[in-house]
Amino acid sequence: MRNKTLASFLDNCRQLCGDDHVLEDQSLLASHSVDWTRRFSGSCEAVISPADVHEVAQIVSLARRHSIAIYSQGGNTSLVGGAVPEAGSVVLSTRRLKMIGDITESSGQISVGAGVTIAELAEVAHRHGWDYGIDLSSRTTATVGGTIATNAGGNNVAFYGDTRAQVAGIEAVLGTAEIVSHMSGLIKDNTGFALAPLFCGSEGTLGIVTAARLRLIVPPRFRATALLGFDNVTDLFACAANLRRQLGNVMSAEYLLDKGMSAAVNRFKVTPPFRENAYLVVEVGGNGSQLERLAHAVSSLGTVKNDAITEDPTRRGQLWQFRNGQSDALLAIGTPLKFDVTIPFPKIEETCARIEERISAQWPTAESYFFGHALDGNIHINILFATEYEKEISDLVLQRVAETGGAISAEHGIGRAKVDYLHLARSESEIELFHRIKQACDPDGILNPGVLLKSR
Repeated sequence: MRNKTLASFLDNCRQLCGDDHVLEDQSLLASHSVDWTRRFSGSCEAVISPADVHEVAQIVSLARRHSIAIYSQGGNTSLVGGAVPEAGSVVLSTRRLKMIGDITESSGQISVGAGVTIAELAEVAHRHGWDYGIDLSSRTTATVGGTIATNAGGNNVAFYGDTRAQVAGIEAVLGTAEIVSHMSGLIKDNTGFALAPLFCGSEGTLGIVTAARLRLIVPPRFRATALLGFDNVTDLFACAANLRRQLGNVMSAEYLLDKGMSAAVNRFKVTPPFRENAYLVVEVGGNGSQLERLAHAVSSLGTVKNDAITEDPTRRGQLWQFRNGQSDALLAIGTPLKFDVTIPFPKIEETCARIEERISAQWPTAESYFFGHALDGNIHINILFATEYEKEISDLVLQRVAETGGAISAEHGIGRAKVDYLHLARSESEIELFHRIKQACDPDGILNPGVLLKSR
C-alpha cells in the first residue's frame, strides 16, 4: 500500500502536469527501470513528464518537501546505469521538453530543450545549412539533456570536441528547485564562473538540465569515407595519426577488429568488401571532392592491406554500419559487460592484449571485443558471457586502465557501474570537492542518488 507522503506528492504532480503525464501503471514503468545494456535494473513509483522548466522546478520543490528521490531520464540510453531509479523514487522524463528555437546565423547557435534528440537537432540544423558536432550511433534516442549530463563524445570528438565544447549556455533546475539560466551564448563572457561546463558530465547529480544553448558547425559540402584493412592494431593507429597530419580534415577515425566485423555481418546480414585482422573507418570532409585526396593519402602509407573508398552517401552509410552497429551486434549475441575507457596511445595494443589474455585464462567461456575511437584513445571493451563475474572483471579492467594513466570513463560517465572505482581516477581531495559541490546544488541529495558519487 502506497504511503501517504508519496500519494500526496503524486497528487500534486498530477494537478501540475495533468493525469496523462504522471504514469503509475507498472507495465508502463518497466522500460524506465532498466538501462540499455539490461545489466542495471531498479524500480520507481511513477514517471513524471513536465512541460517546461517551471513545472520541473515545482516538481523538484515538491520532491524536496516530501523527501522523494528523482532520477532524470532522457532517451534512457545509459550504458552504466546512470538513469536507473531506486525503489521509492520517481523518474522525471525530459522528453516533453521539445523546444527548438531559431538558429542565430551570426553566431551559429541554437537554443533547444533537453528532450530534443540528437537526430532531431541535426535535422533542424541541416535544413538551415548547419550541422551539430556531436554524432552518436544512438542519435535517434539520445537526448540533448542526456548527452550533456554524460558529456557524450561520439565519432567526431577529435575534430569538433566533446559535448562540453558545444555548450554555450545552460538552463537547469538545481536540487534546491532554483532555476539557473545563462543562455545568452555570448562568444566572450568572462563574468565569473562558467556554469555550463559544470553540468557537462555531472550525470544529473547537481541539477536537471532543461535547455541548452548549443554551438553549430558549418558542415563540409563533400565527404569521403574509407574502410581500411590492417594486419594489426599498431599499424591501424599509426595510420589514423598519419592521415590526420597529412590531410588536416579527418573528421572521424573509428576502429574495430575482425571479431567485431563477424558480429556485424551476422547481425545485419551484410557483406564487407574484404576481411582483415583490423579495420579503420575514416571520414574526411571539405568544400571540394575528397575522394582523390583520401585515396592518395591512403596509398602513400604502405601499411594498408585493403581499402574501400567512396563519396556516395549510400555506400558511405554501408561502410559506417560495420562500426556504428557494433553495440547492437554484440547485444544480439548476449548481454555484455561494457567498459568505456581511455588508454594512452603507446599502451593501447599491449593493454588490450593483456586484458584479453587474463580474461581468457581466468574465464574461458568469456569473449572479448574491442572497438572505439582511433584519434582520442577511447576504447570500448565489451566482455560477453561473463556477467556473473562482473565484479572480478571490473576490478581487472579498470585497475589495469588506471595503471596505464588512462581514464576509467571516456564518454559514458560513471553512473552506478563505476561508483566504487572513482578513486582510481580522482584523488581524495577531488572527490571531496565533488561532494561539496553536490551539497551546494542538491543539499538534500534527491537528484540521482547513488549515481557518480556514493550517497552520504
